[in-house]
Amino acid sequence: MNKFLPFLCLLLLCVAACEYQEPLSEKQNISIDPALLGLWEPVPEKNEQKPSGEWILALKYSDTEYMIHYQTRTESMYFRAYPIKVGDISCMQLELIGNGDGPAAKGEPAFQAASVTLTGDEATIRMMNTSVVASKLRGPALREAFLKNAKNPDLFREPVKFSRVKKAD
Repeated sequence: MNKFLPFLCLLLLCVAACEYQEPLSEKQNISIDPALLGLWEPVPEKNEQKPSGEWILALKYSDTEYMIHYQTRTESMYFRAYPIKVGDISCMQLELIGNGDGPAAKGEPAFQAASVTLTGDEATIRMMNTSVVASKLRGPALREAFLKNAKNPDLFREPVKFSRVKKAD
């Protein structure tokens, strides 16, 4: 079942942080999914220990936006996220708003979009691929490149999985 997932920011660090100067789409007033709120952690690969010190906290900011806090062992990052639909593709728009040092620097890339699939308490996240939709594109050209590649299996990068952190009883 395809769902929107607000905590795409972990993959941003794993792959290349925010890469676009402008959003793929402005806010569209699509309601958030309350099932996605809470604490999440990366799913370790087979034969890999559970990662420590990394987590994502997804909070409701409004009926149509999430506030995301991503914590690594050494850095905090804060994002505004909201669900969007571009053509027939539903995805999540992320905007970096700051880190542990303060607000995001003006003029630096601050946006990314991702596809998310949620199955139970596990999410599969794929970030938009800059090899398919170039990071230098802006405005209508960015959206046109995305729509032109809507059926391209490489439109989004390789998946990363996350699981919900269960509350201790």
